[in-house]
Amino acid sequence: MTAMYSDRALVIGAGFAGLLAARVLSESYGDVVLVERDQLAADTEHRAGIPQAHHPHALLARGADVLETLFPKLGVELRAAGAVQADLGSDFMSRAPAGWAPRDPIGLTIHSMTRVTIERIIRRRVLRLPNVSLVDGVTIDGLLHDRGTITGVQGSRAGRPFTDYADLVVDASGRDSKLVSWLAELGVHCPAPMIVNGHLTYTSRVYQVNHDLKLDWKTAYEITHAPTTRRGGAVSSVDGGRWFVTLFGAGGDVAPTDDDGFLSYATTLECQDIAEIIKTATPASPIYRVGNLRSRWNRFHKVPNWPRGLLALGDSVVSLNPVYGHGMTLAALNCADLRELLKEHDLSK
Repeated sequence: MTAMYSDRALVIGAGFAGLLAARVLSESYGDVVLVERDQLAADTEHRAGIPQAHHPHALLARGADVLETLFPKLGVELRAAGAVQADLGSDFMSRAPAGWAPRDPIGLTIHSMTRVTIERIIRRRVLRLPNVSLVDGVTIDGLLHDRGTITGVQGSRAGRPFTDYADLVVDASGRDSKLVSWLAELGVHCPAPMIVNGHLTYTSRVYQVNHDLKLDWKTAYEITHAPTTRRGGAVSSVDGGRWFVTLFGAGGDVAPTDDDGFLSYATTLECQDIAEIIKTATPASPIYRVGNLRSRWNRFHKVPNWPRGLLALGDSVVSLNPVYGHGMTLAALNCADLRELLKEHDLSK
């Protein structure tokens, strides 16, 4: 089937990676469309496609640098919205199995904020671009193709068939990407992914800051360490004058989602500030848990007959154990590489 449009790129997924991809593609394609499964409005907060939004997010220094090149003064806008900038040395109280890390300034900063805040700000910036549009409420169930070239996507929207064509299709649909099965339907078979599964769970709750607690850090962090240390936790200051409290469990150890169990689990940690916050601060959300946080690498680079006109990036390719906070920075680096490639190559061919 021949593509019906020219100079057009289509991005599957309007989450963090998809928004960055659309921003980069807008420099090289006359028309860029984001196709998203969830319904999105200007004030959209938590949505089904981003369950991790109920858990803390951090933007590492390198990721912030990349985003600043794509969205000038983004850091200023994030901080104005309440994102907390912290020095990874002096503002962090970190414990590993070997003990507490030194608290000296190191000059590398991290931004802590809710996923809702950073995604809303970036989505607003991207959709201001004159050649970028969003189609939401779409379930994609396959790729359109013609003689080894991907020409678009097919699926459904509001109970009706949905078809859209493009010169380049980018899968940025995240951990739940169906790209491997879509390719198999076209006779393109991918090798088994590389998987490292620590059976990790996140159990999180938001609290209003208790100003009576005098704390000398912006983030407290106690890491798990296989095979002996299966429990950990973190507290980070985020936008809205809130603390994000998360309890980690690895190897089948899981923090409870009831009030008493959540606190009891926290008291088993060396960092007792976490339990103190749970005891004294006012809850501002239910307790949420997310599991199946394995690291997975889809080795698409080993596919000999990879179709023309198709790319994948972000968690669709590599999804990492989120305990280290690499996800958003990795997506930003993917898009920085995409930007460089587009300077010299027409990726639709």
